Amino acid sequence: MFKRERVVIAAVLFTFSNTTIFVINNDFNLIQVFFTEERKDVEDYLEGIGADYEWENDGSLTFGYTRPASVQYPVTGVYSAR
Repeated sequence: MFKRERVVIAAVLFTFSNTTIFVINNDFNLIQVFFTEERKDVEDYLEGIGADYEWENDGSLTFGYTRPASVQYPVTGVYSAR
């Protein structure tokens, strides 16, 4: 990779370091994702990570959460897209 390309990529990732994304999940199996079918356990987990969630009339779950669009590795200081 050329030096100029590395600088551009670093600048883009740094720009996104102050940006957040909202992730919505609504197509999954509770047991595969949360390893339980107990609503209380799922709700406790989602509240613990600060997620918004809603139980649908058919018993399915839709949830979403906000996370940084990129992360900075603590040892190297390099930014990486999520």
